[in-house]
Amino acid sequence: MILAILPDAMKAETLLNSLSEADFDLNDVSVIMQDATMRNKIAQDAGPLKGIGVAQLSTALHDAGASAGQVQRCLDAVGKGKALIAMKVNPKYEPAAREMFQDQSAELIR
Repeated sequence: MILAILPDAMKAETLLNSLSEADFDLNDVSVIMQDATMRNKIAQDAGPLKGIGVAQLSTALHDAGASAGQVQRCLDAVGKGKALIAMKVNPKYEPAAREMFQDQSAELIR
């Protein structure tokens, strides 16, 4: 799973468009943002964090194998208005996906 922080909703939307154009399945991508209305405008409730809101994020990230430090970085970022993206991806295609994340100034957590 790729876990990354993007600076804002616009970068998250651009990333989702790039992933879709590259034939990645957006049903494998979760977007978590403090502003749920904005999140709903750019993404579906899907992916490895489907159904998870900001209140349940800490537990969900721990359950997904994130370390305490990684969880705190993610919580802090979402609290500051950044977008958290979690993506299930076949290891064979992970390098291409990571490159797309980096093209959008993503801070890769794992």
